[in-house]
Amino acid sequence: MFGLATCLIFLLALSINSVSSAGGTRLYRWVDKEGRVHYTDTIPPSEADQGHAVLNNEGVRVQTVPPAKSAEAVAEETELARLRKEQQALIEKQRAADQFLLQRFRSEDDIVMARDGKIAAINVVIQVTRNNVGRQQRALAKLRSTAANLERAGKPIPPQLTQDIANIEQSVRNAYAGILDRQTQEKAVYDTFDKDLKRFRELKRLPVPPKGKDEKAARPPLDNIVLCSTSSECDRLWKKAVAYVRKNAATPVPASNSTILITAPPAAAEQISMILSRIQDKKDDGATLFLDLQCQQSIRGQQACSSNAAKQLIKGFRPAVTGQDGTSKS
Repeated sequence: MFGLATCLIFLLALSINSVSSAGGTRLYRWVDKEGRVHYTDTIPPSEADQGHAVLNNEGVRVQTVPPAKSAEAVAEETELARLRKEQQALIEKQRAADQFLLQRFRSEDDIVMARDGKIAAINVVIQVTRNNVGRQQRALAKLRSTAANLERAGKPIPPQLTQDIANIEQSVRNAYAGILDRQTQEKAVYDTFDKDLKRFRELKRLPVPPKGKDEKAARPPLDNIVLCSTSSECDRLWKKAVAYVRKNAATPVPASNSTILITAPPAAAEQISMILSRIQDKKDDGATLFLDLQCQQSIRGQQACSSNAAKQLIKGFRPAVTGQDGTSKS
């Protein structure tokens, strides 16, 4: 009365019981590469990676061993796990940064005030440095006047005097390199607080201010800076920068070299002196051409340095040197 299939199942169960009871031997069900099903107490090494099932004494599956993964699959899973870990680390980092931002600032005004405080501190250092340059400029003018008088009298210039002039010129270059670094810090402060302000508005769901009230509009333009990428380009632009200073200088140009040009200090309150520096990059052949204005340390002198004439001198520098509104390193 039993069908053929029933008989086969019955015989299989007997086989499983007999194999399992013989010293507790395990029975494995596995399929070969041709698709044939096998029931054995061992798995051939050649089939070990195909996957199999472990059966108990009653022929019931108690464990499933999946096929071994390929090297490509293992590598893909490893990379996926790495990416997930990195993503989670970024999420945690952003969450911590957001929490710190909300704890540090209560409003947009707090962020703007903190930013302006840092900018003010940087500007104080810049102004102190510029004042020191003004003193060095006056000292340099006296040394050059002494050297010129000696030359007119047909007398040799002492080596120490020549060295003193070179030292002051180097000191001025170093000062402007420091100012350039401070201006780079200033830009970094603006960029950082721009991101903080944007993120704060997102977290607080605050409206974005109208286009005309963008905080970036308050930043002073760096029209007194020209960048160059190679020595040949810097030489070419330096000649144009020197020509611009000589054309517009309100005070005499006693001397200049390939890295600095310092006009004489202002003799009157309304006069504007100009200092041009070629600040070499530390990592490559590029440089920054930096134009600065110096005025007398008086109320009228400071008014001269903030006048429209002074602004036009700065504004016209870059177009005169580059032939365009700006330049950038390639």
